[in-house]
Amino acid sequence: MTPGLPRARRAKRPAADLVARRYAVAATLIVTLGLVTSLPRALFMMQAGSVPPETFANVGALQYVREGALLVLAAVAVNHMILIRRRAGRRALQFSPLAVFIGVLVLVALVRSALAGISFEVISYGVRILVFPLLYIALRWLDGGIASSLLQRISRYAKPLIVVEALLAAYQVATAAGLYGTTFLGPRPWGTMPTPNSLAAAMVAFALLYTVARPKRWALWMTLCLAVAFITGSRTGTLGTLLIIGALVAYRIPYRALLLPFGAGIVVVALYVLSSASFSGREIRGEGRFDQWLLILSGVPLDDWFFGLGIGMGSNATLSLYGRDHVAGTVADSQLLSTYLSFGVVGVVIILWAVVAIIRKTPLRAAYLLVPTTILLGAVYNIGEVAPANLVLTVVAACAAQRHSTSAGSAGEQTVDPELSHRSPARSGPARRSAQGLAR
Repeated sequence: MTPGLPRARRAKRPAADLVARRYAVAATLIVTLGLVTSLPRALFMMQAGSVPPETFANVGALQYVREGALLVLAAVAVNHMILIRRRAGRRALQFSPLAVFIGVLVLVALVRSALAGISFEVISYGVRILVFPLLYIALRWLDGGIASSLLQRISRYAKPLIVVEALLAAYQVATAAGLYGTTFLGPRPWGTMPTPNSLAAAMVAFALLYTVARPKRWALWMTLCLAVAFITGSRTGTLGTLLIIGALVAYRIPYRALLLPFGAGIVVVALYVLSSASFSGREIRGEGRFDQWLLILSGVPLDDWFFGLGIGMGSNATLSLYGRDHVAGTVADSQLLSTYLSFGVVGVVIILWAVVAIIRKTPLRAAYLLVPTTILLGAVYNIGEVAPANLVLTVVAACAAQRHSTSAGSAGEQTVDPELSHRSPARSGPARRSAQGLAR
């Protein structure tokens, strides 16, 4: 260095970029912890060649760390939302009459569940799904530039995880025993996750991430995710694959209403093919989700139809605590039904509010991708309990429907409406591609 000249300083990152990086690191850490938590079960199945009992213990300490990190992330996001609202001259928090009504009914459900003797762990599993609507509401207030950068960073950080899952799934198809059945490709893989269905849900969520964020070579990573979802033999994962591909095609075709009969025919044929034993790897007659849902609903007493059975009933926690043979150990295998069993009618209102919010706040192209796939995963999975798909879907939906506030103005950034961002010459590179993914 030349004497007398000051040492060159590294240029400071823009405040928006720092915020996006912190959110992305936190979300990726929680996703990674979720995969590590389920790793002992996955390794047990590969080594022992058998499915462990429902009470098989995961890494308990890391499981609590993951849940704690998720709560901290939600708290930070809510605090950030409050700061944004204050800078915009609004109230820190503003509750609509519907929100107050839902809150009162949730408190009533908590009291009823405690008096009914439902264990604390089951209640906590039922309450934890409310973290994701709260996180969605908070992240929706992020500035457009922060939201675009956040999706870009998460899509980049997730690549090693996806590669590991893909390689491990291919290895299991080639060498593992058919613990969950055998398709025409081979044994159904599960990667590092508890079941093939969990792996399929995660891959569909990651495929949505790359399709909405549009980073470099997004089509390649989307295809890899959908390929892994397909080889799991999961009917829902494969339907999710078809929905994403269909949405990408339908958006580019004029007179989309004419595609409805054609699309309905494809869905009917797909359901018939996917329900065959050669594809799904198991016989489903008499053991499918519809039969299970009818059995669960037939057992709900009349006086519990409005308030539900109690918070956490129908969740995955009941199976691990009580076992499959216990009357309370029935998993709904549907977030809609599980939320109804937990909260009653108010649970259905929460689900409908979330769907309407996504439809109203999401730009057209992202809505084509997010709404059908999210409804599908929520209808046939306890998606609020399936990590990491639950967090990935929440972040993608929130960033696609984020509100535009004055938060960026304090950092010297320009807030851009995603509906117009693909026309803005000020953006280039990854931020422009992400904005196009949100808007088109």
